[in-house]
Amino acid sequence: MKQTIKYLCFIFLCLLVIFGKRTEASAAVRDITVADDDQIKAEVCVGDTGRIVVTGDSSRIVGYEYLTSAMDDSELITMDANGTFTVKAKGEENIFVYGHDENAEDIFYAKITLIIHPDMSGVTLKKSSITTYLPRSYRDTKNTYYKRADINIPVNSTELLDEYERHTSFQYTSSLDGTDDVWVSAELRNNTIELSIEATKNCKMKITFTIEGKTFVIPVKAKVVELSSYGCLLEKGHTQKLRVKGCSEKIVWKSFDSKIASVSKNGVVKGKKIGNVLISAKLGDQYVGCVVSVTTAQIKKVCARASYMGKNWKYSQAKRGQTGYYDCSSLVWKAYKPYTKINFGSAAYPGTTKTESAWCRDHGKLLKGGFSWKKLKQMKFNPGDIVFKSEDSSHPYATTYHVEMLTGYVCYRFDKNGEPWIEPLWATRDSDYGAEEGALMARPTK
Repeated sequence: MKQTIKYLCFIFLCLLVIFGKRTEASAAVRDITVADDDQIKAEVCVGDTGRIVVTGDSSRIVGYEYLTSAMDDSELITMDANGTFTVKAKGEENIFVYGHDENAEDIFYAKITLIIHPDMSGVTLKKSSITTYLPRSYRDTKNTYYKRADINIPVNSTELLDEYERHTSFQYTSSLDGTDDVWVSAELRNNTIELSIEATKNCKMKITFTIEGKTFVIPVKAKVVELSSYGCLLEKGHTQKLRVKGCSEKIVWKSFDSKIASVSKNGVVKGKKIGNVLISAKLGDQYVGCVVSVTTAQIKKVCARASYMGKNWKYSQAKRGQTGYYDCSSLVWKAYKPYTKINFGSAAYPGTTKTESAWCRDHGKLLKGGFSWKKLKQMKFNPGDIVFKSEDSSHPYATTYHVEMLTGYVCYRFDKNGEPWIEPLWATRDSDYGAEEGALMARPTK
């Protein structure tokens, strides 16, 4: 008896596997049978042909009519007067079957909802395995840097496969699902699997993609890489070598503006002209980048001191003149005074935002147009530039209340389209800091 029960359980599990899992769709001849008052669903595939077969008593019926939801202009199927159909495209289409007697009265009705799947028999992925690098992406509140790789996997298909535009069935799983240090996400868009992998360390896994019932298993190796600098200040005429740790293949270096700074095939950057430029390194299908700000020796020291004070000293208006303390205007004064001849009109004691902004105005140090988010994004402002915030833009000098120094830029990462994510660095504020359009902006060494 026990042996019989085990045998029946085995048969049940086999049937569950066979019929419970959707299989890959491929074109075939599929006739559909209906009876009067039927309202059924039928799964078909692009390329299928067949005919509607009516069953039951048809002695009083002298003719049938076959209509679709779109009447005569369906984009999904074609159908003739005899109920023969051909499936053209993925989607969902209704077929209405009417039977009439000799008095032209309808005495038969049936509705068939076709669930149309693409023909997956010839569908393949362009990549059978993936070896990639994981550049730095972002850091969390604990200063743990996460690495991320965005990879596009083209799908070879004559029909559009898209889980959003065409509601293509798409699932994915990873052999590392459930772990704490690897995350995988994927979307199917326009015949491309857009895969993202985030991790804190090197990893190996198998990722299973299922498209309309057809399964593809891709082995993946992802290796963490680090660039020696993601943002730096380089003196004009000097050089600095950028290094990539963790990359074992050829690196392709590129300067986005060689007039400002050039880069050799070995990653040696040379500063040529005052300004800011992105230097990128292509590692297989991934990128890392460093924003190089070409500047003077004095401004390099000014920005280093401002950054140090903002990070290590304490904010205090009461003790702003003492070592180890700062407020916004005293930080600017303390950063500029030791390395330049600029004291903003006050040799012995830090001035205020009002006196510093007035000094910049009177000495021709203001930048035309003032602060602009567009210019900031384009890296038109240089390290050492300062921006003033005012309560009333029509009286900016009398109502100014804060000044902040730009100390450089950093390239955090590249997105899946190869576009760099660049953000500014401020002496005491986060990268999203900014001011109103047109706010006073000055370059004290101008």
